[in-house]
Amino acid sequence: MSNKIYDFDRKARRDDSITNTFTEDHLQIISDNFDYIKENYADGILNEDFQHIQLREVNPELIERDHVLFDSLNRRYQLVREGGRNPKLNEIGISLADRGYLLDEPMPVLFYNNKESYSIITGMTRDYWLGEYNFTNMVAYIFEAKDNATEDGIAQEIAELGLLLNPQTPPSASSSSADVIKYGLRACNEKWLDISNVSEGVAYDMIKQFIKRSIKSAGLGNAKWTYCTQAILNQVENYTGSVVLPFNNDDAKDFLKENKYIDIPGKVRYLVKAYDMPHVAMIDAINLAAQFPKEEIRLVIHCGLLGADAQTTFENRMNKFWAKKNECLNSFQQVIFNGKTKDIQNFTLYGGVPQIAKNYNMNKLVKYNQLDGSLSQ
Repeated sequence: MSNKIYDFDRKARRDDSITNTFTEDHLQIISDNFDYIKENYADGILNEDFQHIQLREVNPELIERDHVLFDSLNRRYQLVREGGRNPKLNEIGISLADRGYLLDEPMPVLFYNNKESYSIITGMTRDYWLGEYNFTNMVAYIFEAKDNATEDGIAQEIAELGLLLNPQTPPSASSSSADVIKYGLRACNEKWLDISNVSEGVAYDMIKQFIKRSIKSAGLGNAKWTYCTQAILNQVENYTGSVVLPFNNDDAKDFLKENKYIDIPGKVRYLVKAYDMPHVAMIDAINLAAQFPKEEIRLVIHCGLLGADAQTTFENRMNKFWAKKNECLNSFQQVIFNGKTKDIQNFTLYGGVPQIAKNYNMNKLVKYNQLDGSLSQ
């Protein structure tokens, strides 16, 4: 077996009389690889010059596991992880049992409180499995407070590191959107990011920029970035701005059901579509109208993720869909009916689901005026 793998004693999981321990030789192998890790792990975040925390001069270190902090329920804790535990807990355990402990992979990261007290920044799942196999110690990278650091500054930078230091390489699991939302909410509620005296649009942009690096580190795309930003803004304590709801097709269908917009056989049938595929929506609606000629087909749209200027975005998407509907019908008339006007028999572009609490009744559809496409409730 490679000297970069610690082939520890697996029997320790079943026999408490057996312990495993990292040695100075293991530490040396890990230390020899540390410069590479600093440059390549999580986009080089270990090399970053933080305002309140820094890597200790000697890194990595052998740390007794008894010196790692426990929470009030006698568990080691990693504040940033939603739900506390890594969702790939079992997968990581299987990897450890099958392959041994990989000494050339990134180690857990701890924060130094004093020589007998360390907090986990990242690596709680690895620590869990070290406990399962009766490890007496661990090898970790250690951060400490800078001179003149503040408690809030330390807490913020530790929380951010907890998100950024979740590598994609085995054995590990990257942060999720829930982790990013939890981090963003904590930042706003504790005023690390103060949005209390700014407009909704500015608050949205501030949050979006604040979580940008965490989104990238977690491997989340633009849609998740927008979703996380809005979810944070909607849940910040004591924030007086309006709630703006993100919607997808399932959300919109649930809205119709919960607010009694239901199909009535032989009379009315609802069809839900997204704002950004008007031509597909029109074809589906017309096909449904042909399938049920004695029912009024009511097409209802949702406007997805709205972003910073939610009201303008909502109105623009609703209005654009109305215009695209007319374009589509005009094309049908030109091609199929040789330019002759034909009345629509049993299809209506009915309206959209409300998504902005301060401007709309959130239990009623925003309807189109069938003459000019104007919006009202």
